[in-house]
Order: sequence, then C-alpha cells, then structure tokens
Amino acid sequence: MHLLKKEKNYSYIEAGEGTPIIILHGLMGGLSNFDAVTKYFSTKGYRVIIPELPIYTMSLLKTNVKSFAKYLHDFIAFKELEDIILLGNSLGGHIGLYHTKLYPEKIKALVITGSSGLYESAMGGGYTKRSDYEVDEKWFKPNTPEINVEGLPVWMRVPEKELTFENSYVNIVTESAYINSDFIVHITEKSFRPFYHYQLPIFVASHHHIGHLKETYGFDMFDDIIDHSYDDVINHRDRLFKIVDEIKRLNGKKEEIKEFYKNNYERFEKNKIQKFHTSLFTLF
Repeated sequence: MHLLKKEKNYSYIEAGEGTPIIILHGLMGGLSNFDAVTKYFSTKGYRVIIPELPIYTMSLLKTNVKSFAKYLHDFIAFKELEDIILLGNSLGGHIGLYHTKLYPEKIKALVITGSSGLYESAMGGGYTKRSDYEVDEKWFKPNTPEINVEGLPVWMRVPEKELTFENSYVNIVTESAYINSDFIVHITEKSFRPFYHYQLPIFVASHHHIGHLKETYGFDMFDDIIDHSYDDVINHRDRLFKIVDEIKRLNGKKEEIKEFYKNNYERFEKNKIQKFHTSLFTLF
C-alpha cells in the first residue's frame, strides 16, 4: 500500500526512483488499481507517479478530455518531470493520447490500455474529430496507401486522408463494468461504441457481459456471424483464450463479414437507435 501525497491542488501516489512513469486511471478506476504495477516498476529503476484525476471535482463546464490533458500538463510542470513514460487506462488512455498530441515535448513514450482512440466524440469538445486530418498527417504520418473498400456501404468507407484499417471490420472493446451500492450494473461508454458506429462487437469483459447487453437492454449481438460463447466462460484466463480464438476465426472471414455489413444495415441502425433509448451511465 502506498501513501497518498497531497501538494498544492494535487493528490498522487509516488514510489521509486529513475525514469518517471505517470499512470492515468480510468473513469471508474482508482489509484489502488495499480498497486501491483507500482510495486513492480518502482523496484526496477522507475519513478512511478499516479495522480488522482479531477473527474468528479472539476466544474461541469470543464469536464472534458482537453481540460484533463491541461491538468496533467500543469501537474508535470509542478513535478518538474522530463522524458516521461505515460501510461493510461480507459479514459486515462484517452487523456494520455490527447495530452501527447498537445504537449509532446516531455513525453518519451505513450502506453494505452483499454482506451478509445483519438476519433471519439464523447466527453465534450476535447476529443479529436475524424475530420481533423492535420492530426493524422502531423502525428501518425501513415504510409498506407489510400484505399477504397469496394462494395461497402458509405458509412463503412474510409475517408481519403484518414488512418486506414482495411481489415478492421470488428470493434474489439475492453470494458470495465461496475456494480453500485444498489447492485445495479453500470457500463461505461466503451460498450456503446460498436453500436454507435455500426460495427460488429467483440467484448473483452467480465462473464455474461454480452448476455447483460442482450437480455437487459435488447441489443443485437449478431450471433449469426460472431460466436459469443466466450461470454459464458467464468474463468478469466480461459475466456480470454476463447476470445482470441474467435478473433482468429473472424480474420479468415473478411469477405463474409463484408457481405454481412452490406445485407444487415437495418440491424446496425436498430442498435444505434437502441443505444439512444438505453438509460445507462454513458458519456456520449
């Protein structure tokens, strides 16, 4: 257990000496989630720092990714850090991405886990929009040629200057569901992204997560093309192996998946409508 430090307007955990690693927790995460990571790296030549993000204390008008990125920038200046390894989980990963886009000077490396990409519309105006081509060219400099996936509906085509993921027809979501004091299951915004963007979903999540989305909220999980039997596996390790096997199987069915998208537009549209009718905790 590491003690929480409080200095100026910041609360954080700090352990070890050496190259700084800043860990950013997710929306429902806490500093204690990274006890094992802190214990390991703080003895391997790293200075591990985990700031408490002001997710619930910042004013509502400022509660967006851009403001959190600025908060992180100010914290780094306060701690006088250089050559930082930035590690973000879930929402923390998105904050890390956006911070690195805005303030790259002191970032040595960026690691994200279970995070959204730069192209999301949640959490207000802080998210980079898909039309921000300057970000693509300046930051990622993709070497892949412009592509046009023939036969796909308009909403599946890739804009000319956008990063291209020609074979990514399935959205793999890592979810962090939690249960409140009334034993009501809440799901973060990540579970809704496949529905919002008309995509087939694979969920790296807890046991019966897909069953919960289907039975409680009525989402179509496209069981006629995706084998979601991994959702019934209780053991986390075994479930992960089964998910990997299903992803490998889907990799060999690109043409079938392409046809599935073309022929099932109404089902994707229904899921998107259902997403807006669902009274879950979400940031969209």
